[in-house]
Amino acid sequence: MIPTQWIETDKAEHKRRETGMYVPPELKSRLVACGNFEDTPGIRTDSPTCDLEGVNTVIGWVASHGMQLTTADIRNAYFQGKTLDRLVLLKVPRSGIPGVDTADDDLAMVAREPIYGPKDSGRSFWKELREVILSIGSKANRYIKAFYTYQEEDDVKVMLCTHVDDLMWACKPGYEHIVQKILTKFEVRETQSSNIRFCGREVTQDKEGNVTVTCKDTTEKILPVNAQKNGRSPEDRATEGEISQLRSVVGSIAWIARQCR
Repeated sequence: MIPTQWIETDKAEHKRRETGMYVPPELKSRLVACGNFEDTPGIRTDSPTCDLEGVNTVIGWVASHGMQLTTADIRNAYFQGKTLDRLVLLKVPRSGIPGVDTADDDLAMVAREPIYGPKDSGRSFWKELREVILSIGSKANRYIKAFYTYQEEDDVKVMLCTHVDDLMWACKPGYEHIVQKILTKFEVRETQSSNIRFCGREVTQDKEGNVTVTCKDTTEKILPVNAQKNGRSPEDRATEGEISQLRSVVGSIAWIARQCR
């Protein structure tokens, strides 16, 4: 059996600063299976997400045609993936399950739908989402598997990209119903337009249709390297901890530069 645990997250964490104003929490608790204990040789686990080039193509198309950029977040996405075709037994988490008597140590749960944690859960949801998108007549890009277009008479009417359970799209006037066909197949947590957050980026769109991409929240959350002097000279070598911190900072800055260039 695969162990499970509750993972608590705060979806408002990215808004907080050490000296900033109070931000109320948006708490979320998720039951996750410890997939690292799973022995699944031969099972495909890849689940493509849209490359940066695909995301920028959608944003550029929106800015060029003065359309509205919109995003959607699918709620409990993995639960809405394809039904499992294998037996997955889960241990009850040590903290138990609310409203369920879990005193019996031999108690087990059977996963009928994909759950967060197993190696192929992401692929199960991606396959379901992709199947729905293609069923309405959209076409997947040959090189960016999570980038789709809907065309009529060789004219692109809709562009859509996906990153796990996050969708971003734009439609020419009169083709909003195309994306709506996709959204009705899933339980959507929320949709946003004009001022949105997508994969660590803030994307804003003004009344003239101009689009600005920033990574302000991610930038402000980067912590400085904690280098202690303590009588050390400039010629002294950095410690392993300092080197690790520096690599983390450089990696974060490089990611931000690539996303916003």
